[in-house]
Amino acid sequence: MFRRRSARTDPLATVQPAVLSDRWRSPVEHVLDARQRFSSLVESLRSGPVRERLTAVSEEIDRSVLATWVTAQRAQDLETALERMDDVAARERLKDARRKLTRLEDAGADGQEIDAARGEVGLAEQQFGSISRMADRLESIGTTLVRAQRDVDVSITLATEVALSATGSDPTASLGRAVTELSALQRALADLDQL
Repeated sequence: MFRRRSARTDPLATVQPAVLSDRWRSPVEHVLDARQRFSSLVESLRSGPVRERLTAVSEEIDRSVLATWVTAQRAQDLETALERMDDVAARERLKDARRKLTRLEDAGADGQEIDAARGEVGLAEQQFGSISRMADRLESIGTTLVRAQRDVDVSITLATEVALSATGSDPTASLGRAVTELSALQRALADLDQL
């Protein structure tokens, strides 16, 4: 009995850049476009070892696109959360709490009042610090996504060099560089899994 081979599902079917804001949509669209150009190149090649090797690189590129997509989604979620937080008000609460503590200390207030004021300062510092760390993380994610775009472009260029090389040199060296670039991208994005 023959079994019908199931069609390979598109690993990127869940990637929907249109749901992202412009800032986060752009990197996803960029790597999707690069992936499409590379896929077209691979499909245009004759069957053989070079096409097989580049097909393996295609799988790495797909993983990079997915990592970029997940990272962009997380970045948008973080950006949305930050938009709902009022960092200016948090900064002002911190300043007010510190001024109040200073006034109480200068006035020689009793220990309970000073302890309560210190507690207010501590809470305000925690809130403002948390907002600041999230804002810093968001900027870091933006930088990582720009680097991801560059790394995918470099990897695809190197892999294309392998496919179109007219020289008698061993194409696996260039392919190895392309895979190394993609691996570097994966390492750069791996720290974002902590979000």
